[in-house]
Amino acid sequence: MIQVLLLDIDGVLIQKHSLFSDYAINRFHLKPEPVKEFFNTKFNTSIILGQSDLRKELHLELKKWGWKDSIDDFLHIWFSTDSNLDVRLIKQVKHLRRHNITCAVASNLEPYRLEYLRTTLGFASNFDYIFSSCELGVAKPNSAFYQHIANTLAPLQRNQVLFWDDSSQNVRAAGRFGFHAHQYQDYSEFLQVTKNTYQLPLN
Repeated sequence: MIQVLLLDIDGVLIQKHSLFSDYAINRFHLKPEPVKEFFNTKFNTSIILGQSDLRKELHLELKKWGWKDSIDDFLHIWFSTDSNLDVRLIKQVKHLRRHNITCAVASNLEPYRLEYLRTTLGFASNFDYIFSSCELGVAKPNSAFYQHIANTLAPLQRNQVLFWDDSSQNVRAAGRFGFHAHQYQDYSEFLQVTKNTYQLPLN
């Protein structure tokens, strides 16, 4: 029986039509090569693992990209742009928690956006746990990421966790670990599978 609903953030709880890096390049006419290089390399390694500070790295990067305003301006635009919460999912999470289902998020995040999600978007009050790469020191799809989650949730068993992520790679890794794992496509499929296959008491 499922006791934990575990949700990815970007692409699940927060709906995105494009990567912020692509949006920023097009909206602010930034230089594509250095922007993409940063997000594909340093950001996706040391920064999301909490080993490098995003602000310090942006201090070195933004001028190369052609950004003319402050780091604070850049982060504000970034975080507020990537904050399109699916209120239907949040409503279901609140409902499940009232029925004693533990609800948690699992995401590859750096500390500044994590704090924004916790406070400005209310994740701290809406979820029982927030599992983030920058705090765990390991990122999805590494099995150690899921092991941290299992350790925290113990004595619950791995097969009592239902995990949704938009990344097929993350879903496969979670499935191999022992979670019930599904690739998120849209809300209607989530509702059908979660309610009909796993009998969770959704609205």
